[in-house]
Amino acid sequence: MRPDFIERLKTQFPGSLRPDEKKLLQNMRFLIDFVLDHDLNISLALEVINHDLSEIVSQGSPG
Repeated sequence: MRPDFIERLKTQFPGSLRPDEKKLLQNMRFLIDFVLDHDLNISLALEVINHDLSEIVSQGSPG
């Protein structure tokens, strides 16, 4: 990506990731890589991500 685009994103969405947010994204990246590496159906990834996001919404966002 072009640096100017990244800077615009940082302006539009300021702030850093919290540790729990970073962990969630790392887990999602691992899941996506796992699905790709093993040629699994995209439904698996979507179901797991949906489940995780539903739990986060039901527990509420910290801070």
